[in-house]
Amino acid sequence: MLHPKHPTADLSSNNEQFFTTRELFSEAFQIIRGQYLLYFVLCNALLMISVLSPLAVLIGPSLACIYKAIHERVTYGNANPRLLPFWFSNSLDAILAYMMMLASCFLFLVPTSFILYYVTLNWDAILRASGLSEVLLLALIVGVAPTLATVQITFCLPFLFTFPYLAQSDQGSVDAIKHSIQVTTSNLFVVLRVAATMIVLQLTATVILVIPGLMMVPINFAMVYRMHQRLATKATMA
Repeated sequence: MLHPKHPTADLSSNNEQFFTTRELFSEAFQIIRGQYLLYFVLCNALLMISVLSPLAVLIGPSLACIYKAIHERVTYGNANPRLLPFWFSNSLDAILAYMMMLASCFLFLVPTSFILYYVTLNWDAILRASGLSEVLLLALIVGVAPTLATVQITFCLPFLFTFPYLAQSDQGSVDAIKHSIQVTTSNLFVVLRVAATMIVLQLTATVILVIPGLMMVPINFAMVYRMHQRLATKATMA
């Protein structure tokens, strides 16, 4: 039997609208724990390769592949590494989705990056013109940085469920982006709460040591998959 049923992977009956981040973390770990080594290698290897690819164009197919592997685990109870070529079957849609997401995020990233570059380049002139002390000006910039990061994350957040949707359906890139925006904006505060927790956990684990940071990566993917599963089920029921 290609996919022996794994009872702990069956979470289909647990799609309640209200859930805590702790519950989501527990369910994500429950999904991948039987094949954790596979997901650890798959997630980190694909992300490393895709980031080094020209224009990081392989990020899209890599994300779609990871979510397909998680979806197979949830659906059949076992992710078979021999089906790796199948996990890349919708690579074209994944590339198109990634390029559209990148173009949309650039609408915010480009002006923000330009402002930061300008401030860095003209630091002395700004210091003289503002009449502020260097410490105070630096404190203002440091205070604004988290706000800009939060706005940037919020701006890119609607695309969060694009690749989990591609992994679970035969729809194209445009439909996947539309679906992701609809589900995210309908549950914005829930998604923000979970995403903020995931970022804090990931950064904390990475600061402690590189290895714990890498170990968190597959769990984060499983959390996004599971959150999409819950929220998409809620949207369907509504």
